[in-house]
Amino acid sequence: MASNERSAARNGAPGPVDAEQRAAKQAEFVGEKLKQTAEAAASGLKNIQADVTGSLAQATELARAYAEVQRDALETVVKAGQIYGEGLKTLAAHAAESNRTQFEASIAHLRALTGVKSIHEAMELQTQYARTAASRALTEGGALVESGLQLAEKTLAPITARARESAEKVKVAS
Repeated sequence: MASNERSAARNGAPGPVDAEQRAAKQAEFVGEKLKQTAEAAASGLKNIQADVTGSLAQATELARAYAEVQRDALETVVKAGQIYGEGLKTLAAHAAESNRTQFEASIAHLRALTGVKSIHEAMELQTQYARTAASRALTEGGALVESGLQLAEKTLAPITARARESAEKVKVAS
């Protein structure tokens, strides 16, 4: 076998010792590359995990903020609805009182008409009643319109305030 090793060395072909050393070096090289690849993969996975964790935290915070905005919006609408409901009750009570007053005035007018002695007296009563009724209708109508406008303003106040607050939050966030 020694002659085979010598002849291999003379021919330029590697001998068994050289082949073993080369195989050992290649195994070491491959092992080192595998180790580097595994470390790079582990590092990459850690980075991906950190990115995913950060993204999940950000998504959770956005969801929390969205839920808070929705809750605030719902509270604002409920508050505006309560103001509107109370205002409608007040307007309805005012309208009912106005109608009751008008009805009583009409009944009194009819009673007065039944006691007239002449057409001239009836015409004067009717003219006075018409003036009074028209004046009352204009006054009550104006008051009702004014009350309606005030109710609209009061109803929109919490919504307007919430919109301003949201706009300020957006402005600060920008």
